[in-house]
Amino acid sequence: MNSKLKQLLEKIDYKNLFEASERRVEKILAEYRSEKNTIENFDEFKECLIEFISKIYGAIINSPDAFEEAAASIMYERTIYFLKDQYPQNTEMTLYEIMHSGAEGGVYQVLKILAKSMTDQIYKDGVEHFVSVYINGLDFSERETAAKEYLEEFGDILPLNYKNDPFSVVISFERVLIEHPFMIKRLQELS
Repeated sequence: MNSKLKQLLEKIDYKNLFEASERRVEKILAEYRSEKNTIENFDEFKECLIEFISKIYGAIINSPDAFEEAAASIMYERTIYFLKDQYPQNTEMTLYEIMHSGAEGGVYQVLKILAKSMTDQIYKDGVEHFVSVYINGLDFSERETAAKEYLEEFGDILPLNYKNDPFSVVISFERVLIEHPFMIKRLQELS
């Protein structure tokens, strides 16, 4: 296999790119303690989310205090952004009600979902970045050669539409590479 392609696949492998960060995030979540697993008011709600997201960002870049001075409004907006998929209807008030009442797992469950959403998105963004840099450094001929090498090595785990039409791999090579580490991770989890 082409050494540039092999280097990319190693770089975007979950274990190499993100596993250590995920362990730090899990440690922060495990260390979270709340006697009642609820919050008292809206100010405490915002403070809890801002403090937690700052810790998670710090864990991801392995610099625990890096986001302590970040603007609270930006950190709060990022929190709502990361939780919008899980709580799409009136996100802010839904989260407040859950964390205030303790329903659906209360504060801890919201923080757990926040941590998972953040790590998934940041890992995905990292993969997309490295793949984009790799793809942009290839001309069409190099891309075609790399796609063929990829098919030889990983064709058996690709969906049938790619196996039966190698040219579609060349055309969609960037997307295939972005999906590669997620596909490998799912296969490893199934084994």
